[in-house]
Amino acid sequence: MNKKGIIFFSSLLLLAGCGDKNTTDSDPEEPVVEGTEEKTEIFETESPSHTYNDLVNETTFTEEYGLQAWEDYKKIIDDVDLGKINLINEDNPNFDELNGTSREEIQEEVESIVEREDVFQDEVEVSENEILTFYRYPPAEDSEYKETAQFLAELTFYYADNNLMFSSITPGYYSVEMDNLPTANDLMTLMTVSEIENLNSKVYTISEMQINDDKIQQVMIPAMNVNEEGSEELLAFYFFTRDENIIQYAYLPFSMVSQDFPTNSILLFYQLIPEIENL
Repeated sequence: MNKKGIIFFSSLLLLAGCGDKNTTDSDPEEPVVEGTEEKTEIFETESPSHTYNDLVNETTFTEEYGLQAWEDYKKIIDDVDLGKINLINEDNPNFDELNGTSREEIQEEVESIVEREDVFQDEVEVSENEILTFYRYPPAEDSEYKETAQFLAELTFYYADNNLMFSSITPGYYSVEMDNLPTANDLMTLMTVSEIENLNSKVYTISEMQINDDKIQQVMIPAMNVNEEGSEELLAFYFFTRDENIIQYAYLPFSMVSQDFPTNSILLFYQLIPEIENL
């Protein structure tokens, strides 16, 4: 494996059009998925495997309702195709070659898999042929977070010319424990997903894209760093993995990405495509 490089971006611009968030909110009282009348126990069916299975536990998402989003996410992406994101980065992209799963197909997957009746949908039109679709998991009616959190977890799907290019799951309501966080320098030495698991860190982003013939997955955890002024700084540290191997990493100030985990995840992928293509 080639030596991993460190990419530190001091600033990021949001995807064009996302600044205003020209959104169309679905009313949480009018769910976008149809539930069954019979209650179903969470996790009663066998869960699909995922590279980051052992990174997610009951502390990753607030309450059981938030954790259910992870189980749904794995089922949804288990049988979908991601378009090759590097094709969009070309000077004259040919959208006909993307071959990603369509929005309509993803919607069918969501409706067949998600059993909660209160999951609601939101969309952002990024450009003429780019759309971000969100599925958000609100707290239970009797939850202590009902008045403070609109949603506990969020599934995000990014489409270009109606081809799925990116998927992610991120928390919607979270906290960061500052004690005993790993340092950025320590994280730069890791080589495998198993080593990330051994940290027992809380996860704030899991996402994936297709670069050439490889599915590249991304996971973000918090880390500490000492800046040029000698002060400690909370970082969002991103690992990019191929199968079980860490092939690249990047970090940003946590405060920069915390307002929009999915968008910043997409932007980092875009920034790193040339690097990852050569690994």
